Amino acid sequence: MVLFLSACQYHLVVSTGQWDDKGRRQGIWKSYWDDRNEHLMMKSCFRHGKEIGISRSYLENGKRISVFKFRKNYVKVKFYDSLGKLDMKGKAILQYDADSNLEYFWIGKWKYFDSKHRIIRYVYYEHGKAMAEFIPKKKKRRLRPSPSFDFSATGKKEDE
Repeated sequence: MVLFLSACQYHLVVSTGQWDDKGRRQGIWKSYWDDRNEHLMMKSCFRHGKEIGISRSYLENGKRISVFKFRKNYVKVKFYDSLGKLDMKGKAILQYDADSNLEYFWIGKWKYFDSKHRIIRYVYYEHGKAMAEFIPKKKKRRLRPSPSFDFSATGKKEDE
């Protein structure tokens, strides 16, 4: 097991994991917000330096901030707000350079949500560039009066 420290936005980041014989990340890696390994920042799995499976990131308060589900040629991405509610989701394509550094670009339809988990917009991406945006119409709710009330001028219940 290898332990290394780095600075990330004025926070101490402690990461643990293993390396393969070519010096690439291998197996499960965990990064923490603190040096006591109590506040998880990220948990990821690597095979020969490339992320696989599911990678999760967390805020210092423990709330989930993102989930990446890695597939062969793309990744399913979900981002969450500071309260842990889904904020946006979509797909990205992955590209690794010769040093196994990862780049990814949004592709296809991305959904954006409000705090009540209602879709507030769709954005269509091609290789990371927004090509179109669609805002769904709000559904009109029909108010149905309760059968026990009379909405006439008297305002009395029907059965009185």
